[in-house]
Amino acid sequence: MKLVKRFRAVAKKMVPFSLRESLRYRKGARQFRRIAATRRPVADLPWGVNVYGNVGGAFGLSESCRGVAAGLQAAGIPVAVHDSSLPTEGEAASPYRVNLIHANPNHLPALRKNIAEPLWKRRYNIGYWMWEQERLPKQWLRFLPLFDELWTMSEFVADAIRKDCDLPVTVIPHAVDPKLDPSCGRAFFGLPEGLFLVLIAFDYFSAIERKNPEGAIDAFCRAFPPEERGVGLVIKARNLPPREQARLRALLGGRKNVFFLTEDYEKTAVNSLLRAVDVYVSLHRAEGFGLILAEAMKLGTPVVATDWSANTEFMDASSACMVPARLVTLQKNYYPFLKGSRWAEPDTAAAAGFLRRLRDDAAYRGAIAAGGAEHIGRILNREAVCAALTRRMEQIASLSDERKNG
Repeated sequence: MKLVKRFRAVAKKMVPFSLRESLRYRKGARQFRRIAATRRPVADLPWGVNVYGNVGGAFGLSESCRGVAAGLQAAGIPVAVHDSSLPTEGEAASPYRVNLIHANPNHLPALRKNIAEPLWKRRYNIGYWMWEQERLPKQWLRFLPLFDELWTMSEFVADAIRKDCDLPVTVIPHAVDPKLDPSCGRAFFGLPEGLFLVLIAFDYFSAIERKNPEGAIDAFCRAFPPEERGVGLVIKARNLPPREQARLRALLGGRKNVFFLTEDYEKTAVNSLLRAVDVYVSLHRAEGFGLILAEAMKLGTPVVATDWSANTEFMDASSACMVPARLVTLQKNYYPFLKGSRWAEPDTAAAAGFLRRLRDDAAYRGAIAAGGAEHIGRILNREAVCAALTRRMEQIASLSDERKNG
């Protein structure tokens, strides 16, 4: 057994990650093709939704899964929620007619181990997918026969899906209503009062090249010379290897008032951090939604963000600082983003100009803060999301009844 484990470890180092992922996709797709070929959704099951997803995680997809489940419940639709990292306890624990499988295709092979095969075959299957570029990865298309329709959280992603998919695609956005922890002010995070604080936040596992903290650091350094004492930079980074932290520190050239926050916090603490700083900056190269941007806006924290991809659906020049960007073609792979695809390269000089103005012009800062809070409260409230869920579920119920009566 030890020899087998050692061989696997050596083989893992020798075989490129992209090739390992491709082989895993192919194996998973073959398994699901057999399931898809024998699918027969049953229309006389009780009405409601079995939700499968990583509901306990601290990343964006988990937050989205919890939000959709809560939205369905708020809309009065019966829901059974299952953590997809745990085995499902048979069909009795998933009694409803519809499955909502909240996971991207690269996670489906792992889910198959925990969701019994009859549950895939006998339900109306909705996939909830997220992506950050203009076209889906080709490997994902192999999993389409498993689903009756797809949901996603932005028109940007929906457009990417529709380019390669004939299934119905529905946009169900986030309801944005961040809760705060009154005990988590600046002191809780070790941050000083009296500084104008700029926040960057990212997860290293969400592709650091896409999140582009280097761009935000460059904008900060352009906006504020080293000798300016009244400003500070907060870098909240999950899963950041020490070598990457050292690399980012080197970009700052020994500046004072730089604060790295690398531990995991409760969601209410993260929201409170957003509220405690003066500006949130995201010079991302692509976003499938940009939840933390919307949360910062709702909390009244001015946002400086790349003017491209899904975040442009909930922000404009009156509610955020929109940084111009040019689209560039990737010259190499940044897995899972592949050579030949496109994303944005934001203008860091323009971003620096916004940061400088927000620092110097209190009236402008107040207008952006108020505009952001009002805009998010108007378009991404729970009532609007519940209405979208209700409309689509009524359509699915009607379709299901037609199948039953036909």
